[in-house]
Amino acid sequence: MHEAVRPFIHHADVYACEPSELARQFRPLPRTGHRFFFTHCKLQQPHRAGKACKATRAAGAGSWHSQSVTDVVDGKQVKVGEMRKLRYKKGGAYTDWLMDEYSCCLQDAVVGDRQYMFSNIYVSPRAAPGSAARQESAAFFAPPAPVVIKQAPPPPPKMPAPQVAVPTAEAEEEAPANWTMADDEKEQHLLCNETVIVPKERILA
Repeated sequence: MHEAVRPFIHHADVYACEPSELARQFRPLPRTGHRFFFTHCKLQQPHRAGKACKATRAAGAGSWHSQSVTDVVDGKQVKVGEMRKLRYKKGGAYTDWLMDEYSCCLQDAVVGDRQYMFSNIYVSPRAAPGSAARQESAAFFAPPAPVVIKQAPPPPPKMPAPQVAVPTAEAEEEAPANWTMADDEKEQHLLCNETVIVPKERILA
């Protein structure tokens, strides 16, 4: 495959999802908006002998419905394939999504229960400018939705630790010269300093 067309010819199962999903994932041609795929469809075995296998074209919540079939012939007018035009139907109503499906009649095109083909998916030229299909087709070029990151609230401010006034040597020196400590106060002061002085009279008693 030529490098110039490689970005516009995709490999995908077009019958695995709706055309709107394909439009979001795969790049269209710049001018026409067409999307080309190498794909396959599943074949159902016929209920009666002699009947051809029928392709299953369910896609997502809807399905592709055949509108017309044209034989593809070689130079000797021998049929070598088919070109089938289909329209996507969802919810009981036809949408503006169309498909041109090219299949080959050779045995090499069928592997097991799968038939390989080439498809062109596009929006109908008759679709209104604001139709759902046109908006879905432009979804590939839409900017991604902004990502909102929720941040945790900041922690509450820490309360400062209460300050305890510690008497200094200067404060003790500034005490009045005639200041005396009562006996009870002396006893409490000594207990706070982990030193206990017991009067001699209490010991003798």
